[in-house]
Amino acid sequence: MAGVARTRVWLLLVLVGSQAWGQEVLTNETIVALADSGRSEPEIRETIQSSATHFDTSSEALTALDTAGVPPGVIVQMVRYGSRAREAREPLGEFVPPVQTRRGAFENRVRRVNATGYCGGATLFAIVDERGRTSAVRDLSGELPEEAREILVDAVRRMRFRPATLSGRPSAATMYISLNFADPEQRR
Repeated sequence: MAGVARTRVWLLLVLVGSQAWGQEVLTNETIVALADSGRSEPEIRETIQSSATHFDTSSEALTALDTAGVPPGVIVQMVRYGSRAREAREPLGEFVPPVQTRRGAFENRVRRVNATGYCGGATLFAIVDERGRTSAVRDLSGELPEEAREILVDAVRRMRFRPATLSGRPSAATMYISLNFADPEQRR
């Protein structure tokens, strides 16, 4: 009888162990597949929070995710969780966001948008690479006239930053840029 009890305990441990090892680890490819399958952004973000992850968060990979149509909020979540085992909930280290180093060129282009007479808001999503260069820009507002969109996207692409750092090392980062343009009559 003692031999039978030991066998059952051993089988139980093997089954528990195989479930832990069989857990799917989310990668960039699985996130693209989830986005393509029609899952909502909050659903994908929740999946990232509750799963083991192994994401490539290099600027090239983040740009590829943006090009593949992965929602910006999901990309931000991927950067936040990076590569971690499900049980490892410790932060990855101190994160210092990118800091813009040249402002004049961006402000000049914002003035050009003002000159178009556009009135309303604009939200842009950008990926800043490890060198402090903008590697991808997307207009999230969808309300900008084509001329204003081209000016602003070009302005953000030309922006330069002191790169973000994660645990003291240069890192790619994502950012949102929100702008509001007042009615031309109100500006006077």
